Amino acid sequence: MIQWCSRQLEEYQRVNCRAGKQGKRPLTKWQNPPSGRLKININGAFRVNDGCGGIGVVVRDHEGKGIAAMARPFLHAHSALSMEAEACRAGLLLGIHQGWADIDIESDSTTLIAALKSEEENLSEVSRILDDCKEYFSSFRSVRILHTYREANGVADRLAHLASVVTIDDVWLDETPAIIQDVLYEDYCHCFSVARGSGFMSPPMQNSTFNKINGTGRGVEPPS
Repeated sequence: MIQWCSRQLEEYQRVNCRAGKQGKRPLTKWQNPPSGRLKININGAFRVNDGCGGIGVVVRDHEGKGIAAMARPFLHAHSALSMEAEACRAGLLLGIHQGWADIDIESDSTTLIAALKSEEENLSEVSRILDDCKEYFSSFRSVRILHTYREANGVADRLAHLASVVTIDDVWLDETPAIIQDVLYEDYCHCFSVARGSGFMSPPMQNSTFNKINGTGRGVEPPS
């Protein structure tokens, strides 16, 4: 009896371990957008213990160059989904203010992506934010809504986490903030095969202009 059970256990482990290995997906890396488009990666962080949250936004072009970045805290957040939606709204508003035309919005939240693509009325807690986002789509020439996995959204995730923990509230235009240079570099190396130790530091920016916008923790209105 013991020998039979041992054989059964071995067979179970052999079959299930093999299935597990076959079903494991490869790690996803950030991919640059097509030429002429900007990719806006977004992420939201939510701390259940104190109800605080934060959002992170990073914008890059087809060469992987940083165009803009944002970190904003929310002292009274409702949920992780609300922070994801706020990050999307903030990224779209940033694009409107900067006059961008063709953009890709990329998030690791499958729930947010499904809600943004759905044409049905949304009655959830984030319905008003989603309505704003969908209205803002018309301000661009084209908008694509893309899903990625968490490991390919590391820059926005870093910004959202820092915003929620240390309440960073900044917008950077045309520069690389030091707090994300390492993850930007990792993404850039993957896309363009930059060799480590080559002397190349971080993805280049246009200049070193610093711009801080809206320290209230609330969304800003689009330009008229």
